[in-house]
Amino acid sequence: MSEERDGSPRVAKDTLVFQVTPDGLSLIGGSGRGAGWTGIVDLTLADEPVAARVHGSSRPARVDGDDEPVRVIGPYWARHAVLVPVGGEHLVVFGDDERLDDADGSLIQAAAHIVAEVQQVSPAKLLADELEVVQAIRDLIQYQPELVVATARHIAEKAAAPLACELGAVLLHYNGELVAEVVTRNWAEHLDTAAIRGTLIALFKRAEQGSFVDLELHNEDGDALGRNQGLVARFAVPIGRPNPFGVLVVAHAATRARGFTTLCQRIGSALAEVAESLLAQAISREELAADRDRFARQARIDPLTGLENRAAWDEHVLAEEARRVRYARAVTIVSADLDNLKAVNDRYGHEAGDRLIRAAANLLRRHARGSDRIARVGGDEFLILMPETDLTGAGRYLARVRAAIRRIQETEVSALQLSFGAATATDGESLVSVMGRADAAMYTAKKRRLRKSLGRAKAG
Repeated sequence: MSEERDGSPRVAKDTLVFQVTPDGLSLIGGSGRGAGWTGIVDLTLADEPVAARVHGSSRPARVDGDDEPVRVIGPYWARHAVLVPVGGEHLVVFGDDERLDDADGSLIQAAAHIVAEVQQVSPAKLLADELEVVQAIRDLIQYQPELVVATARHIAEKAAAPLACELGAVLLHYNGELVAEVVTRNWAEHLDTAAIRGTLIALFKRAEQGSFVDLELHNEDGDALGRNQGLVARFAVPIGRPNPFGVLVVAHAATRARGFTTLCQRIGSALAEVAESLLAQAISREELAADRDRFARQARIDPLTGLENRAAWDEHVLAEEARRVRYARAVTIVSADLDNLKAVNDRYGHEAGDRLIRAAANLLRRHARGSDRIARVGGDEFLILMPETDLTGAGRYLARVRAAIRRIQETEVSALQLSFGAATATDGESLVSVMGRADAAMYTAKKRRLRKSLGRAKAG
């Protein structure tokens, strides 16, 4: 601090007055940042080597960061600072953007004068702090959680804002996977999201033992949320009690270097408690939606073959009819029927019949296109909806299926026999009518096969 014209010391930008006890240091007053943080900064001497050294001596100590702010004490960062001991019970920190060149005697005298004027934290200040916590919680909780990822991102955003952090992140262990959402505020730094996941996993492992503050980040390999990325301090708090399933991380950037006060940590811990509730709701909603979708799928699936059932088939036909109204497109329906299911059931039992049905379903599915829809619509009846396909295309499909059946019959004793019929929709014809024609063609083929079998039996 330089002297003013009247000889008194120039007032520093920030003054922080700490009370020193055997347990550590508590901020009890000051000006600038010191006034705003009064009552919400509590430190341990073990984490503050410069403060510990000054407290054990009677001489001020200077901290200079040249062009960039450096951490001076606790959450306080400044380009230039002086730590001044006052007796054995107080420590005064002067901080400024300009170098403080006052003589030690002048600094000690100014510090002693400030300590004498410091008052206890006022009730108004305590009330303001409590209202800040309440407002942060209110902003977070006014959210209707639906999706887990969106909820995690909302938490990261709403945690970074009240703590004036440039970065907020949430890591969540959910459904056997990791959800990692990272947001930035008023900060253009590009972050490697893939690398951040690894760092968040490491922070989660630390946070499982309880919340922690990294007072000053350094350039460390593998730390994607550290000094290499322009961050100077971070706070991590677990989500979920007693068994954490996630972690909330907020961090300050070097663009506005500072740390985390006791109030900041209280707000962060309160937000993590609310986050647990919001995430639990989102998880429950997603699980409920997944169950609902699974039940809906199961209601459309034939349990024996895994093919779609009659209800699903009817939906596909309606959807295809709607598309044909808008677009002129070829559509073919194939009808397939097992020839000898009743004989197999009567001779070998229904378990053998079920195996035959499954074999037919697998054969029809294996040789179909991804766009084709195959459904089991009766005990031994199958229908195939083939968009963008005429009779020639359907004929190629049936040729592949028949060739596969012959290969099976040549290599093993098999009762697998299918009759087929196909019909292509004409202009203005409904698909229900097409299905009727495909069925008629299939029954014609079945009768023809039966006559051939009887003829061979008589000849034998």
